[in-house]
Amino acid sequence: SATLRVSCALAAGLACAVLLPLLGHRSLAMWDEGIYAEIAREMLHGSALVPTWNYRPWFEKPPLLFWITALFFRVFGVTEFWARAASALSGVATVALLHRFVARRFGLLAAWIGSLLLLSTFEYLHVCRVGEMDALLALGETIAVVGLVLVSERRSAGWLLFWLGFASALMTKGAASVVLPVTLVCVAVVERWPLARYGRMFFAGVAIFLAAVLPWHIAMGQRFGASFTAEYLGLHVLERASSQIEGHHTHAWYYLLALLVSAPPWVLLYPTSVVAAFRTPELRALRIFAIFALAVLLFFTVVQTRMPHYIAPVYPALSVITGVVAARWLQRIGTRTRAALLTAAAGVWGVTAVLTAHARKELRTPGVSNGVVAPDSHEAATLLQRALPAQRPQGPLLLWAEPPLAPITTALFYSRGPVQQVELSPPNPQPEIYKYTWNPVPLEAQAGPEPRLLFVERPLLATLPADLTFSPIASSPHWVLGTVARRP
Repeated sequence: SATLRVSCALAAGLACAVLLPLLGHRSLAMWDEGIYAEIAREMLHGSALVPTWNYRPWFEKPPLLFWITALFFRVFGVTEFWARAASALSGVATVALLHRFVARRFGLLAAWIGSLLLLSTFEYLHVCRVGEMDALLALGETIAVVGLVLVSERRSAGWLLFWLGFASALMTKGAASVVLPVTLVCVAVVERWPLARYGRMFFAGVAIFLAAVLPWHIAMGQRFGASFTAEYLGLHVLERASSQIEGHHTHAWYYLLALLVSAPPWVLLYPTSVVAAFRTPELRALRIFAIFALAVLLFFTVVQTRMPHYIAPVYPALSVITGVVAARWLQRIGTRTRAALLTAAAGVWGVTAVLTAHARKELRTPGVSNGVVAPDSHEAATLLQRALPAQRPQGPLLLWAEPPLAPITTALFYSRGPVQQVELSPPNPQPEIYKYTWNPVPLEAQAGPEPRLLFVERPLLATLPADLTFSPIASSPHWVLGTVARRP
């Protein structure tokens, strides 16, 4: 109806107003955001099929996010805004999709409460405003769950949505999409689906899924063989699942803490809402969302490396369930009481936002296995943006920083060319995981008679060998950019 279309448009507009402003006001952060943006940037000048980072093949994740971001870069230019746009627009699409789904089945009040809950959930806002994979993953998984609901309503076209959403999720974040087949199995058991439910559309969906995910995987396997398998399935799937890597040492109840500080105060409504979805016949369509949310939480609790953004896909599902249950309850009370409760809820949200702000910051603080916290890399990024010469000397930018961390991910993106970490006396080779943090070669071996660009922490200049000369170009409080060459 026209009312439904207008309501969906308004919900999407509200999501744009929340997620898009100031999306590019801050330079890219170290780690994932800087890595993913650089991979997409390198696709503009290299292979769109083979992801590369620092101009070498990179297979830790599938390429869907990189393809989308590279397209944005090609059309609109390489900026922080477009590095994060895929995440933000995925959030907008998720809000619009769920708003329409809820409004058609449970009414506009439930749809608006669900949308407002999702757009006031802090961790969901965070993943939608950074250039990482979790918002796009959540969109793909939400599409798949909606497809399962349609199948439960005996609408066989839902299988196409399920398998398309599954393909999108798998091509976004690989093994993280395994919660979808787990959800399918659980739903089929709980709902006692007969074999007749898996008809022609089921197998058509499987064919579409295979056509979407197999070509890239087969091509990479044939071209790179064991190196592709080791990087794609080794460290970032098997080791991450079986051990706590990269310093992320957490307890089994970690995601309880993550929910408490990432979704206050709505997290207090989640348990009763999930129970209501299972117990109330009129809410049967929500059971699949509840099963999916529980599958995500249990799966990532079993996975030994735990991070707050890993469970980002639960927030759309839990917001839908809670919004519908809250709307049903509000419809039983008077208009004045309802308005007072909604006002009080907004006030409680504001108070809890302030009380949990520090805890959220601590939850997201990056670190490595020795407990060192990654420093802020925005100063380095700003200096490179401002002062990097248009005509660069030959060779990679040399990055000289104190161990064990170097901002190579942001230095690579903002230098628009290869980067090589250096130091005076390199230690023994570090494990592969340190390629983003500390993997240097000797500075003196890189410096020759021709000037080379050097990006160096200011205190290290005092230790520059006497046979090398440094000419500064620009500086900031902690960093200096210049050229280094061997004395004649």
